Amino acid sequence: MNKKIISTVIVILALAAFAPNSFAAFDAYKIVGSSGSFTEKTVFGFDDPSPYLYMRLPDNGQAFTGSFWRDPDAAIFYMSTAGSTPNRDRWITLADWATVKKVGEWEVNSNYFYTTGENGFGTTSFTVTPEPLAMTLFLIGGAPIAVNLYRKRRLSKV
Repeated sequence: MNKKIISTVIVILALAAFAPNSFAAFDAYKIVGSSGSFTEKTVFGFDDPSPYLYMRLPDNGQAFTGSFWRDPDAAIFYMSTAGSTPNRDRWITLADWATVKKVGEWEVNSNYFYTTGENGFGTTSFTVTPEPLAMTLFLIGGAPIAVNLYRKRRLSKV
């Protein structure tokens, strides 16, 4: 049994060593506030414009990129780009952001593939927070409830 496992691992390592593909990470990979922006932004208000994923590819050339956006409920949305670009910078956003945005932590996982066989991946996250007015209304509505609970507990101890 152990000989089979060891021989399988050796074969996999040998194939990986001689595979023509090479791996490199993105030169830059972060969430920004708009297309064309290079400034990282990790917190978005619910009414803010759509977040963009900024990727700087390692090389110019014919490349395909794919991004999986996972919302706080673990639903996954997919976006991709293909083709050559005059530079290595790419910005991607969800086309239907207005209908899919949710409050909470979002995770974005992406990978790229060049026609030469080079590939890589990256992961990042950002948070969508509720609008300030909603939080204010929640606190205003919750304050009387909290006061009543405090009074009931205090009276029940006496």
